[in-house]
Amino acid sequence: GIDDAFIIVRALEALDDESVKEESKEERSISRVGRALGKCGSAIFLSSSTNAIAFALGARTSLPALRSFCIYASVGMVADFIF
Repeated sequence: GIDDAFIIVRALEALDDESVKEESKEERSISRVGRALGKCGSAIFLSSSTNAIAFALGARTSLPALRSFCIYASVGMVADFIF
C-alpha cells in the first residue's frame, strides 16, 4: 500500500550517498534501491501479509457485498506483493 511506499522512501533517504565512482548512474540507483529494500523488506512483508490476512478473515462475513470486497482486496494485496 501507500504506507509501504513511505517506508521505502524513508529507507532511501536514510542511505548514505557514498558509492563507488566507477559504477554508472543506473547501477548506483539499482544498488541503492536494493540496499533500501534489504533494510525495510521485512516491514513491508509484515504489513502486507497482515493486511491480506485481515481482508481474508473479513471474507467470512454474511454480507455479500462486503464479502466480495474482502475477497477482492485480499487477492489483490497478495498479487500486488508477489508481482
